[in-house]
Amino acid sequence: MAAPGSVLADGGRLRQILRNVVANAQRYGGEVIRVTSEGEANDIVIVVSDSGPGIPEEMQERVFEPFATAHDESGVTASMGLGLSVSRSLATLMGGSLTYSWEDGWSRLNLRLPAASQA
Repeated sequence: MAAPGSVLADGGRLRQILRNVVANAQRYGGEVIRVTSEGEANDIVIVVSDSGPGIPEEMQERVFEPFATAHDESGVTASMGLGLSVSRSLATLMGGSLTYSWEDGWSRLNLRLPAASQA
């Protein structure tokens, strides 16, 4: 079995996904941002959560579409709306997924990737 937290992924693309997701939390989330990982079955889930207001329910899937944004706040520089779309595509290409959830007052982006197996 793999060491806890080891994933089967392209390191450069994993860094790109994490940069995009953390930047999204910094731009639109609350004051507190947490990055954690959880082992689930044959996967590792990296969770970037923030204490912000969350994504409106009707926008929770749309934010993963190119050029879509869920927030239009004054004082926040507008983004191109590509980060989460690109990140989801990269996760899928590596056999994983990127989803959004709202749990216990925390907005969560859940990056699920296959756990690395020991040869």
